[in-house]
Amino acid sequence: MLDPSGLAQTLVALRPLATPFVGLTYRSVRLVHFADLKTAKPLFAAPGGAAGTRFVPPGSPTRSLYLAADPDTAYREGNQDFYRTAGTLPGQTLLLTGGLRAAAVVLVSVYARLSRLLDTRDPTIQAQLRTTPDELAAGWLGVTDAPTQRLGHAMHQDGEYEGLMYKSVQHPGHDCLVLFPDRLLKTSAVHFRSDVPPLKDAELP
Repeated sequence: MLDPSGLAQTLVALRPLATPFVGLTYRSVRLVHFADLKTAKPLFAAPGGAAGTRFVPPGSPTRSLYLAADPDTAYREGNQDFYRTAGTLPGQTLLLTGGLRAAAVVLVSVYARLSRLLDTRDPTIQAQLRTTPDELAAGWLGVTDAPTQRLGHAMHQDGEYEGLMYKSVQHPGHDCLVLFPDRLLKTSAVHFRSDVPPLKDAELP
């Protein structure tokens, strides 16, 4: 991955290659956040927090909304610890004895109409960023200056991108998006429609 200065220059050059996205996406949210349907926020976008996220550095105030292109991927992304443990020999034993359970989650569908995403799945884009599929999929938690966090920060600072598309790490061969709500264009739309009163509809920007 390029250094911050190189990323800043390259992202400007890549603006003409920003791609649109229109369609239904999915999000997995821990059930605890829906304990009270009156106050639940299906499109809540959290800041980086103490640990950060794959594309947001620790301590960053940047809010991000992670979505998946299909329900299975959203579920797996929302249950990363479960699938990681289940893939080990001790995890298999725990599964057989009932000692390992997936987290209780709510799966919601979110319609998105976007105009300016960076498609990091594209080998041409990867080459310009001086990155690789392995680097984009590498672990980031606890990694100082994690390459994906450096990219996400540079994109948010650039201000011309609404987010990016990337390959799911938890569900290989499937796709995810991360959006920066404060960078969404006025012509864009991200919305959730409730069919369970008193849960309210939600939309961005």
